[in-house]
Amino acid sequence: MRHQLPVYSPLPFAAIVQGVRSGFSPRGARERLRHRIQELYQPLECILTDSGTGALTLGMLAALETHASSAPVIALPAYGCFDLATALIGAGARGTFYDLERATLGPDWLSLEAALVDRVDAVVVVHQYGLPVDIGRVRELLRASANPRALLVEDAAQGMGGRIGAVPLGALGDLGVLSFGRGKGRTGGQGGALLAMTADGVDAVSRIQDRLQPAQSGFGGLVSLVGQWLLARPSIYGVPARVPALGLGETPFHSPHSIHDLSHVAAGVLDVTWGVSKQEADRRHQVVARWGELLAGQDRVACPTVLRDAQAGWLRFPVIASDDVAEGSLRSVKAKRAGVMPGYPQALLELPGVDQMSVTSGPPIGEAQSFSHRLFTLPTHSLVREEDYRATLEVLA
Repeated sequence: MRHQLPVYSPLPFAAIVQGVRSGFSPRGARERLRHRIQELYQPLECILTDSGTGALTLGMLAALETHASSAPVIALPAYGCFDLATALIGAGARGTFYDLERATLGPDWLSLEAALVDRVDAVVVVHQYGLPVDIGRVRELLRASANPRALLVEDAAQGMGGRIGAVPLGALGDLGVLSFGRGKGRTGGQGGALLAMTADGVDAVSRIQDRLQPAQSGFGGLVSLVGQWLLARPSIYGVPARVPALGLGETPFHSPHSIHDLSHVAAGVLDVTWGVSKQEADRRHQVVARWGELLAGQDRVACPTVLRDAQAGWLRFPVIASDDVAEGSLRSVKAKRAGVMPGYPQALLELPGVDQMSVTSGPPIGEAQSFSHRLFTLPTHSLVREEDYRATLEVLA
Protein backbone atom coordinates (compact mmCIF):
# COMPACT_ATOMS: atom_id res chain seq x y z
CA MET A 1 0.00 0.00 0.00
CA ARG A 2 2.91 2.35 -0.74
CA HIS A 3 1.68 5.93 -1.19
CA GLN A 4 4.11 8.61 -2.37
CA LEU A 5 4.17 12.01 -0.67
CA PRO A 6 3.18 14.87 -3.00
CA VAL A 7 5.78 17.13 -1.38
CA TYR A 8 8.52 16.55 1.14
CA SER A 9 10.76 18.67 3.35
CA PRO A 10 13.66 16.87 5.04
CA LEU A 11 13.15 16.80 8.79
CA PRO A 12 15.67 14.78 10.79
CA PHE A 13 14.53 13.85 14.28
CA ALA A 14 17.57 15.78 15.52
CA ALA A 15 15.84 18.94 14.23
CA ILE A 16 12.86 18.34 16.50
CA VAL A 17 15.20 17.73 19.45
CA GLN A 18 17.02 20.96 18.66
CA GLY A 19 13.69 22.78 18.45
CA VAL A 20 12.75 21.60 21.94
CA ARG A 21 16.14 22.63 23.30
CA SER A 22 15.87 26.05 21.70
CA GLY A 23 12.36 26.52 23.08
CA PHE A 24 13.45 25.83 26.64
CA SER A 25 16.85 27.46 26.44
CA PRO A 26 17.30 29.89 23.53
CA ARG A 27 20.99 29.96 22.67
CA GLY A 28 21.36 31.93 19.51
CA ALA A 29 19.23 29.89 17.09
CA ARG A 30 17.45 33.01 15.85
CA GLU A 31 20.76 34.82 15.42
CA ARG A 32 22.21 31.92 13.46
CA LEU A 33 19.12 31.91 11.25
CA ARG A 34 19.53 35.62 10.59
CA HIS A 35 23.19 35.04 9.73
CA ARG A 36 22.28 32.29 7.25
CA ILE A 37 19.63 34.47 5.62
CA GLN A 38 22.09 37.35 5.43
CA GLU A 39 24.75 35.14 3.88
CA LEU A 40 22.46 33.71 1.20
CA TYR A 41 20.11 36.58 0.35
CA GLN A 42 22.08 39.65 1.54
CA PRO A 43 19.04 41.71 2.56
CA LEU A 44 19.31 45.24 3.92
CA GLU A 45 16.71 44.36 6.54
CA CYS A 46 15.10 41.09 7.67
CA ILE A 47 11.92 40.57 9.70
CA LEU A 48 11.30 37.03 10.97
CA THR A 49 7.65 35.97 11.22
CA ASP A 50 5.59 32.98 12.33
CA SER A 51 4.55 32.15 8.74
CA GLY A 52 5.16 32.98 5.12
CA THR A 53 1.60 34.28 4.91
CA GLY A 54 2.36 36.66 7.77
CA ALA A 55 5.48 37.87 5.97
CA LEU A 56 3.48 38.50 2.78
CA THR A 57 0.78 40.34 4.72
CA LEU A 58 3.44 42.56 6.29
CA GLY A 59 4.88 43.22 2.83
CA MET A 60 1.49 44.34 1.57
CA LEU A 61 0.93 46.50 4.66
CA ALA A 62 4.36 48.08 4.14
CA ALA A 63 3.38 49.05 0.60
CA LEU A 64 0.09 50.55 1.76
CA GLU A 65 1.74 52.51 4.60
CA THR A 66 4.34 53.87 2.18
CA HIS A 67 1.86 55.24 -0.36
CA ALA A 68 -1.05 55.89 2.03
CA SER A 69 -3.64 55.93 -0.75
CA SER A 70 -7.31 56.22 0.14
CA ALA A 71 -8.22 53.13 -1.90
CA PRO A 72 -5.18 50.84 -1.77
CA VAL A 73 -4.83 48.32 -4.59
CA ILE A 74 -2.35 45.46 -4.99
CA ALA A 75 -1.75 43.56 -8.23
CA LEU A 76 -1.74 39.78 -7.78
CA PRO A 77 -1.62 36.67 -9.98
CA ALA A 78 -5.10 35.31 -10.59
CA TYR A 79 -3.95 31.77 -9.75
CA GLY A 80 -1.83 30.58 -6.87
CA CYS A 81 -1.78 29.51 -3.25
CA PHE A 82 -4.91 30.63 -1.42
CA ASP A 83 -2.69 32.34 1.17
CA LEU A 84 -2.26 35.13 -1.38
CA ALA A 85 -5.91 35.98 -0.84
CA THR A 86 -5.52 35.58 2.93
CA ALA A 87 -2.71 38.15 2.90
CA LEU A 88 -4.72 40.55 0.72
CA ILE A 89 -7.64 40.41 3.12
CA GLY A 90 -5.33 40.70 6.12
CA ALA A 91 -3.75 43.83 4.66
CA GLY A 92 -7.17 45.39 4.04
CA ALA A 93 -6.40 46.12 0.40
CA ARG A 94 -8.24 45.49 -2.83
CA GLY A 95 -6.75 43.38 -5.59
CA THR A 96 -6.36 43.69 -9.31
CA PHE A 97 -5.60 40.29 -10.79
CA TYR A 98 -3.42 39.47 -13.76
CA ASP A 99 -3.42 36.23 -15.76
CA LEU A 100 -0.53 33.78 -16.11
CA GLU A 101 1.24 32.21 -19.06
CA ARG A 102 0.70 28.52 -19.63
CA ALA A 103 4.32 27.80 -20.55
CA THR A 104 6.09 29.49 -17.62
CA LEU A 105 3.35 30.00 -14.97
CA GLY A 106 4.69 33.55 -14.82
CA PRO A 107 2.74 36.71 -15.64
CA ASP A 108 0.89 37.04 -18.90
CA TRP A 109 2.60 40.27 -19.89
CA LEU A 110 -0.36 41.91 -21.62
CA SER A 111 -2.57 41.07 -18.66
CA LEU A 112 -0.05 42.46 -16.16
CA GLU A 113 0.38 45.61 -18.23
CA ALA A 114 -3.41 46.07 -18.24
CA ALA A 115 -3.50 45.62 -14.45
CA LEU A 116 -0.95 48.43 -14.08
CA VAL A 117 -2.87 50.94 -16.19
CA ASP A 118 -4.57 52.16 -13.02
CA ARG A 119 -2.55 53.09 -9.95
CA VAL A 120 -1.45 50.21 -7.73
CA ASP A 121 0.52 50.36 -4.49
CA ALA A 122 2.36 47.09 -4.98
CA VAL A 123 2.82 44.26 -7.46
CA VAL A 124 3.14 40.74 -6.07
CA VAL A 125 4.92 38.19 -8.27
CA VAL A 126 4.97 34.52 -7.30
CA HIS A 127 7.49 31.87 -8.28
CA GLN A 128 4.84 29.16 -8.67
CA TYR A 129 6.21 25.78 -7.55
CA GLY A 130 9.68 27.34 -7.71
CA LEU A 131 9.52 28.42 -11.38
CA PRO A 132 11.36 31.79 -11.65
CA VAL A 133 9.48 34.85 -12.87
CA ASP A 134 11.28 37.35 -15.13
CA ILE A 135 11.68 40.04 -12.46
CA GLY A 136 13.55 42.37 -14.82
CA ARG A 137 10.59 42.51 -17.19
CA VAL A 138 8.21 43.15 -14.30
CA ARG A 139 10.34 46.13 -13.29
CA GLU A 140 10.23 47.47 -16.85
CA LEU A 141 6.43 47.38 -16.80
CA LEU A 142 6.39 49.04 -13.38
CA ARG A 143 8.57 51.90 -14.59
CA ALA A 144 6.07 52.59 -17.37
CA SER A 145 3.01 52.19 -15.13
CA ALA A 146 0.68 54.73 -13.54
CA ASN A 147 2.69 54.43 -10.30
CA PRO A 148 6.36 53.66 -11.02
CA ARG A 149 7.09 53.87 -7.27
CA ALA A 150 4.87 50.88 -6.51
CA LEU A 151 6.73 48.25 -4.51
CA LEU A 152 7.69 44.97 -6.14
CA VAL A 153 6.94 42.18 -3.65
CA GLU A 154 8.59 38.89 -4.61
CA ASP A 155 6.79 35.89 -3.12
CA ALA A 156 9.47 33.18 -2.98
CA ALA A 157 7.63 30.98 -0.48
CA GLN A 158 7.93 28.10 -2.97
CA GLY A 159 11.24 29.23 -4.44
CA MET A 160 13.84 27.60 -2.19
CA GLY A 161 16.74 26.42 -4.36
CA GLY A 162 15.80 28.61 -7.33
CA ARG A 163 17.75 31.53 -8.72
CA ILE A 164 18.05 33.96 -11.61
CA GLY A 165 21.67 34.30 -12.60
CA ALA A 166 23.53 34.03 -9.31
CA VAL A 167 20.77 35.69 -7.25
CA PRO A 168 18.47 33.42 -5.21
CA LEU A 169 14.72 33.77 -5.57
CA GLY A 170 13.53 36.09 -2.83
CA ALA A 171 16.36 38.60 -3.27
CA LEU A 172 15.22 40.25 -6.52
CA GLY A 173 12.32 42.52 -5.51
CA ASP A 174 12.02 45.53 -3.22
CA LEU A 175 10.63 43.07 -0.68
CA GLY A 176 11.12 39.30 -0.64
CA VAL A 177 8.94 36.73 1.13
CA LEU A 178 10.29 33.41 2.41
CA SER A 179 8.37 30.56 4.02
CA PHE A 180 9.60 27.86 6.38
CA GLY A 181 6.30 25.98 6.48
CA ARG A 182 6.04 22.19 6.53
CA GLY A 183 5.90 21.72 2.75
CA LYS A 184 8.27 24.44 1.57
CA GLY A 185 11.49 22.45 1.17
CA ARG A 186 13.31 24.20 4.02
CA THR A 187 11.18 23.79 7.10
CA GLY A 188 11.00 24.95 10.67
CA GLY A 189 7.53 23.46 10.96
CA GLN A 190 6.34 27.04 10.65
CA GLY A 191 7.84 30.45 10.08
CA GLY A 192 8.74 32.95 7.41
CA ALA A 193 10.74 36.07 6.70
CA LEU A 194 10.24 39.42 5.01
CA LEU A 195 13.39 40.72 3.34
CA ALA A 196 13.98 44.35 2.37
CA MET A 197 16.32 44.29 -0.63
CA THR A 198 16.30 47.95 -1.71
CA ALA A 199 16.27 51.37 -0.05
CA ASP A 200 12.56 51.65 -0.88
CA GLY A 201 12.02 48.29 0.76
CA VAL A 202 13.85 49.35 3.91
CA ASP A 203 11.79 52.54 4.10
CA ALA A 204 8.61 50.51 3.70
CA VAL A 205 9.33 47.93 6.42
CA SER A 206 10.32 50.68 8.86
CA ARG A 207 6.65 51.74 8.82
CA ILE A 208 5.19 48.40 9.90
CA GLN A 209 7.52 47.18 12.66
CA ASP A 210 4.79 47.74 15.25
CA ARG A 211 2.45 45.33 13.42
CA LEU A 212 4.55 42.35 14.53
CA GLN A 213 3.38 40.67 17.74
CA PRO A 214 5.81 38.98 20.17
CA ALA A 215 6.76 35.39 19.41
CA GLN A 216 4.57 32.59 20.74
CA SER A 217 6.17 29.63 22.51
CA GLY A 218 6.15 27.36 19.45
CA PHE A 219 5.65 24.24 21.56
CA GLY A 220 2.12 23.83 20.21
CA GLY A 221 3.57 22.96 16.81
CA LEU A 222 5.76 20.13 18.10
CA VAL A 223 2.98 17.56 17.77
CA SER A 224 2.61 18.46 14.09
CA LEU A 225 6.38 18.28 13.65
CA VAL A 226 6.54 14.80 15.15
CA GLY A 227 3.64 13.76 12.92
CA GLN A 228 5.42 15.20 9.90
CA TRP A 229 8.59 13.29 10.78
CA LEU A 230 6.71 10.04 11.41
CA LEU A 231 4.49 10.12 8.32
CA ALA A 232 7.11 11.29 5.83
CA ARG A 233 7.52 7.73 4.56
CA PRO A 234 5.75 6.32 1.49
CA SER A 235 5.25 3.06 3.38
CA ILE A 236 3.17 4.86 6.03
CA TYR A 237 1.74 7.93 4.30
CA GLY A 238 -1.06 5.94 2.67
CA VAL A 239 -2.73 5.37 6.06
CA PRO A 240 -3.46 9.03 6.92
CA ALA A 241 -3.97 9.83 3.22
CA ARG A 242 -7.07 7.61 3.32
CA VAL A 243 -8.60 9.60 6.19
CA PRO A 244 -10.62 12.46 4.60
CA ALA A 245 -10.90 14.36 7.88
CA LEU A 246 -7.14 15.00 7.90
CA GLY A 247 -7.37 16.87 4.61
CA LEU A 248 -3.92 15.79 3.42
CA GLY A 249 -3.12 17.24 0.02
CA GLU A 250 -6.06 19.65 0.16
CA THR A 251 -5.77 23.43 -0.21
CA PRO A 252 -7.85 25.13 2.50
CA PHE A 253 -8.53 28.84 2.60
CA HIS A 254 -7.44 30.39 5.92
CA SER A 255 -8.79 33.57 7.45
CA PRO A 256 -6.20 36.21 8.40
CA HIS A 257 -4.74 36.17 11.91
CA SER A 258 -2.36 38.32 13.90
CA ILE A 259 1.28 38.19 12.80
CA HIS A 260 3.87 37.06 15.34
CA ASP A 261 7.63 36.94 15.49
CA LEU A 262 9.31 33.59 14.73
CA SER A 263 9.36 31.22 17.70
CA HIS A 264 12.59 29.91 19.22
CA VAL A 265 11.34 26.38 18.57
CA ALA A 266 11.04 27.00 14.81
CA ALA A 267 14.45 28.69 14.77
CA GLY A 268 15.94 25.66 16.52
CA VAL A 269 14.42 23.28 13.96
CA LEU A 270 15.84 25.40 11.14
CA ASP A 271 19.24 25.16 12.82
CA VAL A 272 19.34 21.56 11.61
CA THR A 273 17.17 21.58 8.47
CA TRP A 274 18.92 24.52 6.80
CA GLY A 275 21.88 22.39 5.74
CA VAL A 276 20.04 19.22 4.73
CA SER A 277 17.56 21.23 2.65
CA LYS A 278 20.38 22.19 0.27
CA GLN A 279 21.06 18.52 -0.43
CA GLU A 280 17.34 17.97 -0.99
CA ALA A 281 17.19 20.88 -3.46
CA ASP A 282 20.03 19.33 -5.48
CA ARG A 283 18.19 16.00 -5.56
CA ARG A 284 15.01 17.70 -6.86
CA HIS A 285 16.86 18.78 -10.00
CA GLN A 286 17.82 15.18 -10.68
CA VAL A 287 14.22 14.01 -10.27
CA VAL A 288 12.93 16.76 -12.58
CA ALA A 289 15.51 15.83 -15.19
CA ARG A 290 14.13 12.28 -15.08
CA TRP A 291 10.56 13.54 -15.45
CA GLY A 292 11.69 15.57 -18.46
CA GLU A 293 13.20 12.52 -20.14
CA LEU A 294 10.13 10.36 -19.52
CA LEU A 295 7.58 12.97 -20.60
CA ALA A 296 9.42 14.13 -23.72
CA GLY A 297 7.06 13.78 -26.66
CA GLN A 298 4.11 13.06 -24.38
CA ASP A 299 1.05 14.77 -25.89
CA ARG A 300 -1.27 14.42 -22.88
CA VAL A 301 0.64 16.77 -20.58
CA ALA A 302 2.65 19.93 -21.30
CA CYS A 303 5.78 20.53 -19.24
CA PRO A 304 6.85 24.02 -18.08
CA THR A 305 9.56 26.21 -19.59
CA VAL A 306 12.23 27.68 -17.32
CA LEU A 307 13.38 31.25 -17.81
CA ARG A 308 16.72 31.57 -19.60
CA ASP A 309 19.74 31.95 -17.27
CA ALA A 310 17.61 30.77 -14.36
CA GLN A 311 17.31 27.68 -12.20
CA ALA A 312 13.96 26.57 -10.85
CA GLY A 313 13.49 25.46 -7.27
CA TRP A 314 11.11 22.66 -8.34
CA LEU A 315 9.15 22.35 -5.11
CA ARG A 316 6.86 20.31 -7.37
CA PHE A 317 6.83 19.63 -11.11
CA PRO A 318 3.72 21.29 -12.61
CA VAL A 319 2.19 19.99 -15.83
CA ILE A 320 -0.83 21.14 -17.83
CA ALA A 321 -2.99 18.16 -18.76
CA SER A 322 -5.28 17.62 -21.72
CA ASP A 323 -8.97 17.61 -20.87
CA ASP A 324 -9.40 13.83 -21.01
CA VAL A 325 -6.68 12.93 -18.48
CA ALA A 326 -7.35 16.05 -16.38
CA GLU A 327 -10.89 14.89 -15.70
CA GLY A 328 -10.04 11.19 -15.66
CA SER A 329 -6.89 9.20 -15.00
CA LEU A 330 -4.85 11.93 -13.29
CA ARG A 331 -7.51 12.06 -10.59
CA SER A 332 -7.43 8.30 -10.07
CA VAL A 333 -6.34 6.51 -6.91
CA LYS A 334 -3.34 5.12 -8.79
CA ALA A 335 -2.17 8.63 -9.71
CA LYS A 336 -2.53 9.84 -6.12
CA ARG A 337 -0.54 6.88 -4.85
CA ALA A 338 2.28 7.95 -7.17
CA GLY A 339 2.22 11.44 -5.62
CA VAL A 340 0.34 13.12 -8.49
CA MET A 341 -1.94 15.86 -7.18
CA PRO A 342 -4.24 18.50 -8.69
CA GLY A 343 -3.06 22.09 -8.36
CA TYR A 344 -5.07 24.77 -6.59
CA PRO A 345 -8.72 23.93 -7.29
CA GLN A 346 -9.94 27.50 -7.81
CA ALA A 347 -8.71 30.75 -9.26
CA LEU A 348 -8.28 33.34 -6.51
CA LEU A 349 -11.22 35.38 -7.77
CA GLU A 350 -13.48 32.38 -7.18
CA LEU A 351 -12.77 32.26 -3.45
CA PRO A 352 -15.56 33.45 -1.13
CA GLY A 353 -15.28 37.16 -0.46
CA VAL A 354 -12.33 37.77 -2.76
CA ASP A 355 -14.51 38.89 -5.65
CA GLN A 356 -15.87 41.67 -3.41
CA MET A 357 -12.31 42.92 -2.84
CA SER A 358 -11.38 42.86 -6.53
CA VAL A 359 -11.19 45.80 -8.92
CA THR A 360 -10.72 43.36 -11.82
CA SER A 361 -13.84 43.35 -13.92
CA GLY A 362 -15.41 40.26 -15.47
CA PRO A 363 -15.07 36.54 -14.73
CA PRO A 364 -11.85 34.81 -13.59
CA ILE A 365 -9.15 35.32 -16.19
CA GLY A 366 -8.63 32.66 -18.91
CA GLU A 367 -5.54 30.63 -18.06
CA ALA A 368 -6.02 31.02 -14.31
CA GLN A 369 -9.44 29.46 -14.58
CA SER A 370 -8.07 26.71 -16.83
CA PHE A 371 -5.27 25.92 -14.36
CA SER A 372 -7.79 25.17 -11.63
CA HIS A 373 -8.97 22.20 -13.71
CA ARG A 374 -5.93 21.20 -15.77
CA LEU A 375 -2.81 21.87 -13.69
CA PHE A 376 -1.35 18.90 -11.83
CA THR A 377 1.90 18.47 -9.92
CA LEU A 378 4.32 15.56 -9.88
CA PRO A 379 6.58 14.88 -6.88
CA THR A 380 10.18 16.02 -7.15
CA HIS A 381 11.72 15.04 -3.83
CA SER A 382 14.34 12.49 -2.84
CA LEU A 383 11.78 9.81 -1.90
CA VAL A 384 10.60 9.41 -5.52
CA ARG A 385 11.41 5.98 -6.92
CA GLU A 386 11.29 4.36 -10.35
CA GLU A 387 7.94 2.76 -9.53
CA ASP A 388 6.43 6.25 -9.11
CA TYR A 389 7.64 7.22 -12.56
CA ARG A 390 6.23 4.02 -14.03
CA ALA A 391 2.85 4.40 -12.32
CA THR A 392 2.48 7.96 -13.61
CA LEU A 393 3.35 6.96 -17.16
CA GLU A 394 0.82 4.11 -16.99
CA VAL A 395 -1.84 6.60 -15.92
CA LEU A 396 -0.98 8.80 -18.91
CA ALA A 397 -0.92 5.89 -21.39
